[in-house]
Amino acid sequence: MQDRRLPLGSLLLGLACFFLPFITVKCNDKPLMSITTFDYAIGNKPKMGEAAESLEKLSNSLDDLKNLGSSSESESDSDSDSESSAESEPAKDDKLSDAMEGKMNPLLVFSLIAALIGVYFSYEFLKMGSEPAAKFGSWAAGCAALGLIAARLILDSEMGNTGSETMGIISVEYGAGFYLPLIAFAGGAYLLYKHWNQAKSIAIEATSENLPTAGESPVESV
Repeated sequence: MQDRRLPLGSLLLGLACFFLPFITVKCNDKPLMSITTFDYAIGNKPKMGEAAESLEKLSNSLDDLKNLGSSSESESDSDSDSESSAESEPAKDDKLSDAMEGKMNPLLVFSLIAALIGVYFSYEFLKMGSEPAAKFGSWAAGCAALGLIAARLILDSEMGNTGSETMGIISVEYGAGFYLPLIAFAGGAYLLYKHWNQAKSIAIEATSENLPTAGESPVESV
């Protein structure tokens, strides 16, 4: 009975970790924005960090420089060149905010729903110890883990992140809200799969014990 509690506990832990940071964006090692897995799933806005204020001040300063240099055409051209070079690195953050802000992430919603289904079947397996509950719970937990992996791969592609998690002065870090649910869901899927195989073996043994061996005839009831 105690082993049956492990898959349920693992999946519940993974769901709790949805409220931890999924991704954190940093500018010169200072937090620019972060968002939890749950907020990212349902489309809430990311939480802005201290570096966001610095970037806003930088943008205002660049606007002031542009206005001061507007009196001379040559100065205006040079200022626009310096502005574009200064803004080239922070502007990369636009891809991140566009990818993260204000829209629901269907893959993370899928992962959340699959995890909830896995919790239901894990609870049924805890009570009954049935083979179908372990089977469907294992599938659901595995789908929850795959949903997290797919969400990360798509986010990386939207940011133009090809293998490296650093883009100039903008760095991207995946947090506990990604890794812990992934480990918990994968662990829950493995444990339920293991119980599923054990339940199948027990069912096969019970069936074989009830069958007559070769050369024997079933005992007729008198």
